Amino acid sequence: MPRRSTRTKKKVIKIAKHAQVDERDADDVPDYKHKKPGQKDYIVTIDRDFDGLDTGYKTMAGLKEFDRRQVSTWYNKFRSELGLTNKQNILWLEDHWPKIEAYIEQQSASKKYSPNTVRIHYMSLAHALLAIDKNRYRELTRPWWLEGLKIAIDEETKRQNNQLTEDEEKNFVCYTEIERRQKEVYALWLSDKNNLVKHMDMLVLSLNTLMPPLRKTLLDMVVWRQKSKNPPKNNTNYIWEQHAGKWSIVVNYDKIENNRRRKAEKKGVEVTRDVFRLDEELPGLKGKGKLLNEIIIESLRVLPREYLLVAPRKPKTAMGGTSYDAVFKKHFHPKFPRQTIVRKSFVNHFYRLGLSWNDLEVLAHRMRHTVSVAQKAYFKLNVNCEETIGSKSTSFDPLPPPRPIAKRPKPKDPRVTQKEYRSKPENKAKIKEWRQKNKDRISGTKYLWLLKNGFVSNPRQSTLDKYGISYDENIKNYVKKTK
Repeated sequence: MPRRSTRTKKKVIKIAKHAQVDERDADDVPDYKHKKPGQKDYIVTIDRDFDGLDTGYKTMAGLKEFDRRQVSTWYNKFRSELGLTNKQNILWLEDHWPKIEAYIEQQSASKKYSPNTVRIHYMSLAHALLAIDKNRYRELTRPWWLEGLKIAIDEETKRQNNQLTEDEEKNFVCYTEIERRQKEVYALWLSDKNNLVKHMDMLVLSLNTLMPPLRKTLLDMVVWRQKSKNPPKNNTNYIWEQHAGKWSIVVNYDKIENNRRRKAEKKGVEVTRDVFRLDEELPGLKGKGKLLNEIIIESLRVLPREYLLVAPRKPKTAMGGTSYDAVFKKHFHPKFPRQTIVRKSFVNHFYRLGLSWNDLEVLAHRMRHTVSVAQKAYFKLNVNCEETIGSKSTSFDPLPPPRPIAKRPKPKDPRVTQKEYRSKPENKAKIKEWRQKNKDRISGTKYLWLLKNGFVSNPRQSTLDKYGISYDENIKNYVKKTK
């Protein structure tokens, strides 16, 4: 192994000291340049930010939204086993953090969690305990911070070398394969347009192949049909019928737009949001934009709705992230390409087609980044997709048959059910006995109904006392007294 320069070693030791690593282990920590807060890949360490951490919280209100999602995952996992009843209360973590730590280690060892997912879970567990009592849990959470730092350093090193990580390489799917599967699912939907599962699968695949794939910006995207009125500037993304039969995507909210807003507010200027026409002719995607626009028109004609993507079995509810990921998991099993891999697949295909720099800038703008970011973070050297181009064969499982939807029996009329119960001889004696035992309760309920509906104008006080009824001045009506 070549000897490191003094300058490089000092930088590594500085990182090791900052993360509370023994200096003797400094050579085991890969090189990593710490960036300033707010910049991409900035890594927070416990000692640097300890004084600014808020603490003393007992509920989810003390956590950021990102950490709430992980805590919710643990709650759902251990709710039955631990007898948990209040999802908002986070104090249960104090007694059961060893179980969560063991669960994270188990998921990591079995390769069910990628290294980055492991880092996220460790960080969220640390954040949650520090939010409860940062002084008590400072040293307890230190190993998790260190592990998260090491994972981030390792991932950054692979990214700088333009290599897919082990997990990405295992689940990578070439763009041509995604495009081929989109055509298959599109044909299936055309033959069965009322099938909501096929409908949503087709849309997810089309929106990631017929145009440059966005991040998960499509989730919660609202359909805006008012041509004469622009969609509002808020935290909602829209698909907008900008002109008759011409649809556009309006990006109000994603990490790029949020950064633009912050910078614009500091400068005191107004930010201009991006509006992307679906039918726009893009480099390397000739005719695909027009096809996507026609698909959106037909999709909204078949199923008028509020959201562009809806839950496969609840068309009035927006599709969630789990259902969105499940589309790729289902169609490319045993591989599981998530959205980041889909974006990398697109970049690695089109950046190898010999397009000009200007053409690449157009594609990068639609993907909400720059060409330099695409080349550094998305373009990978260990991707080999040439053998799939023009190939009709596939290594993926065939499309699974749709899961049948169980038909619920029509509920019986309660009046008929009650009549049937009362008509049975064995129940008549029970009913008579119950009525005799609860005579005052039944009479009191009837009398209260008569009072509330104005059938008794001058009730006797003795009758009101007998049935435990009083007049409430706040609601101006009679109520049952509470014991």
